[in-house]
Amino acid sequence: METKWTTIDLLRHSRHDWLNKIQLIKGNLALGKMDRVSGLIEEIIIDAKQEAKVSNLDMPCLAELLLTSNWRHYTFELGFEIIDDIDGFAEQDRSLTRFMMEFFEALNQEVTGSSVHTLIVILSESEEASLRIGFDFQGRVNSVERLFDGLSVPNSIEMSAPSGDINSFFFELTVR
Repeated sequence: METKWTTIDLLRHSRHDWLNKIQLIKGNLALGKMDRVSGLIEEIIIDAKQEAKVSNLDMPCLAELLLTSNWRHYTFELGFEIIDDIDGFAEQDRSLTRFMMEFFEALNQEVTGSSVHTLIVILSESEEASLRIGFDFQGRVNSVERLFDGLSVPNSIEMSAPSGDINSFFFELTVR
């Protein structure tokens, strides 16, 4: 499922996100909750720094996927964190992004219940000069086994076995 975003689509989604953040700040200001306002501003700064890091990965397909995933009407919220300055994986961009899109779609089908479902994607560079990507899911899925059954992992990517259960799980990719 590849979405072709127009400039207007991107601006509309971005404006909506910013208005939500501003309304949260405004509401907390009106309630006199200055500590919460300070915390919200700090969260915005951290998010902006992470968005800058993902934009500078030299992996435009992956960056687009991570930056726009919460606009794709998934039943889970996606967050991401770039731990290190990552460089040198541009040749894996398309295959890694295809795999991640396939995983996001499979996860979207397996999520169940009305609780909050969150997937955090953590990117870091390992000592062996490989890209390590952790996937930390909190929420509920119907079946962890079924979620991973049909996924096709590209040859250049190693995937660890998922640990956890239907309420939370973690797995890791290593890209060489």
